[in-house]
Amino acid sequence: MKGSSIKKKDYLAGYLFIAPPIIGFMLFSLIPIVFSLVLSFSEYDFFTGEINLIGFEGYARAIEDELFFKSLGNICIALGGVLLQIAVMLGVALLLTAKVKGVTFFRALFFIPSLCSSVAVTLVWKWVYNYDFGILNGLLTSLGLDKVGWLIDTKVAMISMIIQGIWMGIGGGMVMYIAGLKNAPRQYYEAAEIDGANAFQRFFHITLPCVSPTTFYILVTTIIGTVSDFARYKLMNNGGPDYSTLTPVLYIYQTAFTSQYGYDYTYATAMSWLTGLFIIVLVAATFISSKRWVHYSV
Repeated sequence: MKGSSIKKKDYLAGYLFIAPPIIGFMLFSLIPIVFSLVLSFSEYDFFTGEINLIGFEGYARAIEDELFFKSLGNICIALGGVLLQIAVMLGVALLLTAKVKGVTFFRALFFIPSLCSSVAVTLVWKWVYNYDFGILNGLLTSLGLDKVGWLIDTKVAMISMIIQGIWMGIGGGMVMYIAGLKNAPRQYYEAAEIDGANAFQRFFHITLPCVSPTTFYILVTTIIGTVSDFARYKLMNNGGPDYSTLTPVLYIYQTAFTSQYGYDYTYATAMSWLTGLFIIVLVAATFISSKRWVHYSV
């Protein structure tokens, strides 16, 4: 009886410890998710609380919406920069694993942007990209070159966003790659050197396979972060010029919370679920393809 009483107290203590995160998940994640799913199939009046089911009308509207597909196309262009971002992360990590003086300082220097607020960094880059008095155009004019419409040219605006995103994201990926490189088995490199493998062969046949689990993790998280990115696109250009930097999440926000699209919550939730499905498909494809290129050392 005494042992049973102690076990019940242990269970009670355990339940009390896990209660806060479970309650938080229920209130701020699960309930809103379920409500948004119901809302995507209905019309909801926030003043009266009345819900009228409309079925797949919102989803059908999204499929015919040119702007929604435009935003998906824009984010696909941004996803094209993910591989470049990962390549830069790995390149920086390789440079910062060299045994030279001051390497710790440079690691901290590259990591600082990832600690800064995305809002603050975006506002700084908005000034850097400014057509009239930005640093980049000032540098170009000093070299006798023409100014570039970094944020006002439809052909350049998304590229500008990709560049800024790469700069902001280097730090976190660099740290993970440094850890992965340090954990790579030294005997592989020693054996390769004995066999006469050059630096490129060692990189492609040893380094890349050894850090492939890290690459896989960074790729998945970066894909999710890129598709769901909102603050940078909202502050930098608000989807312009001519919707060239409009992303699905920004379009969802504008549809639900601005008078421009009539505060259409129902349609916004339908697009949210389609965007979520888009992310799931991308991540699932990454997981399926990982069987061919991710190698876990035993």
